[in-house]
Amino acid sequence: MTLLLMVSACTGSVQGSDSATGYDADRPELVINEFMAANASTVTDEAGAFPDWLEIYNAGESAVALGQAYVTDDLDVPTKGPLAADLSIEAGGYLVLWADGDTMEGALHLPFQLAASGEALGLYWEEEGGLFPLDSLTYGEQTEDVSSARVPDASTNWTTTSDTTPGASNGG
Repeated sequence: MTLLLMVSACTGSVQGSDSATGYDADRPELVINEFMAANASTVTDEAGAFPDWLEIYNAGESAVALGQAYVTDDLDVPTKGPLAADLSIEAGGYLVLWADGDTMEGALHLPFQLAASGEALGLYWEEEGGLFPLDSLTYGEQTEDVSSARVPDASTNWTTTSDTTPGASNGG
C-alpha cells in the first residue's frame, strides 16, 4: 500500500515558519504527530472500543492548555472539533484523541471519525485576531492497524508502522 501524505504546518513543518504562513513564535508548538485511521484491534479507548485516533505532540518548552485549540477532518471547517479547556499537554508531552464521533464519551473524543480511504486533518489555534493553523496534513488510503507517524517527533518525516506509539515518542 502506498502512503500519500501532504503536510502543511506552521510549526515543525515542511513549509517552515514565517509571516507568510501566519506563524507566530508566541503560539504553541503543537503538531499532529501520529494517527491511525483504521484501528481494528491495536489500541482501545477507556470503554474498550477500537476507535480511530490521533496524537498531538507539544514540541514547546511550556505546558499548553488546549481551550483555544481545534482539531478537524475538514479544513474548510476548522472549528469542527473544539478541545476542552481542561485539557493540556506538558512540554514534550503527548495527547491521544479518539476520532469516534462520540463526544458524549468525554473530552478526549472528537465529533468525527477518520476516513480510512483518506482525507485531511488540521490543528488550529484561536486567539485575538482570529483562527490560525498550527498543523495540517492530507493522507491517502490507510492500512488496517497501521499508523502514520512523524519520526522523529515533530519532524517533517512521516512513516507508516504497525509498531504504534500513541501517547509516547515515535523514536528516531
